[in-house]
Amino acid sequence: MATIITVHGTNTTGPEEGDSWWQKGSEFERDIRELVESEDGELKFEPHVWDGANSESSRRKAGERLYRKILGLEDSHESYCLVGHSHGGSVISNALLKASAKKNPLEYLKKWITIGTPFIFTRKNFLLFSRLNFIGKAAYVTLITYTLIMALTIYSNIRINVREGEAPHGTTELVLLIAMCSMPLILYYIIMIFINSKSLYTNRKKNIKYSDKHFAGRWFSLWHKNDEAIQGLRSVKSLNFNIFAKDFSVPAFLFLSLFIFPLMFLYLIFSQAFITWFDIVTGAGHLVGGGQDIFENVGFVANTTNSFILNLFRQIFGHPFGVSTQTDHLFGIMTVSIIIVPLLLFVLSLVLMFFVKTLAIYLSRLLSRISNSLTWSQIRKSAYGDDAIGDRSLDAQYSPMWMSKTSPPLPESLGNEILSFSNQEAAKSLPKFRDAINQLAFSESEGSKSDVISEYLTWNELIHTAYFSLPRFRKLVAFAIAQSEGFRATNQFKNDPDHELVGKWYDEIGANEEPALQGAG
Repeated sequence: MATIITVHGTNTTGPEEGDSWWQKGSEFERDIRELVESEDGELKFEPHVWDGANSESSRRKAGERLYRKILGLEDSHESYCLVGHSHGGSVISNALLKASAKKNPLEYLKKWITIGTPFIFTRKNFLLFSRLNFIGKAAYVTLITYTLIMALTIYSNIRINVREGEAPHGTTELVLLIAMCSMPLILYYIIMIFINSKSLYTNRKKNIKYSDKHFAGRWFSLWHKNDEAIQGLRSVKSLNFNIFAKDFSVPAFLFLSLFIFPLMFLYLIFSQAFITWFDIVTGAGHLVGGGQDIFENVGFVANTTNSFILNLFRQIFGHPFGVSTQTDHLFGIMTVSIIIVPLLLFVLSLVLMFFVKTLAIYLSRLLSRISNSLTWSQIRKSAYGDDAIGDRSLDAQYSPMWMSKTSPPLPESLGNEILSFSNQEAAKSLPKFRDAINQLAFSESEGSKSDVISEYLTWNELIHTAYFSLPRFRKLVAFAIAQSEGFRATNQFKNDPDHELVGKWYDEIGANEEPALQGAG
């Protein structure tokens, strides 16, 4: 008896039975049963269904569930192969890392095949705080605060005792006191480091080394050099153009100046300290206090300012109107109120606007760098499905980050067949695009729009989703399975005209395996 477990990729979940390559009753299953048989007994075909979310935490949960599933096959000494497409390959990789954490070599796993899988490269967060969940973070903050309070309390008591004439504490006693108040935090830190190392098994060096030693030799990778998912995710890391221009926030800051000057004036008018200072400087003898209405400050400042400017004007120009003193005073007040004061305010506004603009330019540049960095960080998190607690996604690779070798793309002849098929399907896609655009435009619910996008991701116009549409590719997968212990090719497959060709492809891929070029750089 032998089993083939299929693992679907992102956005392609569903029931176990259906037409998708990984489902029971699919064309792929029919081909496999015609081309491959168990060396001893029945050949079983079992889909591993998961939620299909573009989420690292979902892929890890699916990997843990897959590990529990294959434990049953291990217990029954049953040969099995794992076949995963897209992030289904990542699910398999996580299952193998889980096995490594348990020091389980999975003796009866004969081969694991990944198809068009962009393996996400992750790195453990440096700070323990960043590796904790919400409750863990709250406990960490609580213990740090508690330790600080206790330390300050001890220090305060020591100072009081010394001031009252008591002998100061000795060095040993102080060390013991500090150790006592720090002990809860230290113990928590040690415990969390231990628990964290167990939960973040995907990044543990021992697990990585164990996985590479026991599972790399049973890996067979199939991917097209133009696979949109792989190349797209690999390019995300290098995307770094400016979304926010350096001066993007300058207009907003200048708009704020519309309120800054009036608000500054109001603040000064209603500030008792300013009125007192203004009263002393101008010698107006107004000194507000003793319950006087503070709103009278407005009239006081306005009248005092007008009188001050008018007196200054007269000292420079005398009495230019040549009429009675009363009339001259009236015209002077009108001139100051209507012409001079607005001009002075305009000059002050220019100075303020220039200051605000200069400050806005520097602030905008700073905000531009921060906003661009945060935006690209979120774009990368969304593209990689980076939602796992404890580590962060940095890149996408052709092979798992724990593997010391990589695999070449599909042979050129097979790659050209897939590309040609994808191009032919693209020529038929215009009506489908029209329908999709209309559905997106008129869909009222987010769920409907999401369904359109999910459906698009299954179209054969993409190389990434076209692999299983080609009979020769399905035969190559069948050939790889048939080379595994516990499986063999059927007589029908041996007599197939393509048998020799897919055998050459299989040997070509295996012969060209190279050391992996892993890393975030």
